Amino acid sequence: SLSFPALVVLAVLFGATASGWNGIYIAEIARLAPPDRIAETTGAALALSYGGLLAGPLLYAVAAALAGLSAGFAVLALAAAAATVLVVKGERP
Repeated sequence: SLSFPALVVLAVLFGATASGWNGIYIAEIARLAPPDRIAETTGAALALSYGGLLAGPLLYAVAAALAGLSAGFAVLALAAAAATVLVVKGERP
């Protein structure tokens, strides 16, 4: 029910905040990486992160087409939960 200009402003604000996390994310990955492996560690982290950006919509579309919209959201929720478990169980520096 928002006007088009209001939607544009909202989209720009969301885009600005969404792109800001990259620097913090890479800085933290670099801080935790071994000094001689910073480049490959940050590269691998970004490759996996952006792989999720590519696979997520595809997973949702396939699940939604096969079993409905609720199934699409359930698949993404399960994938996020699995990733969370892997991160929590990972080694700490």
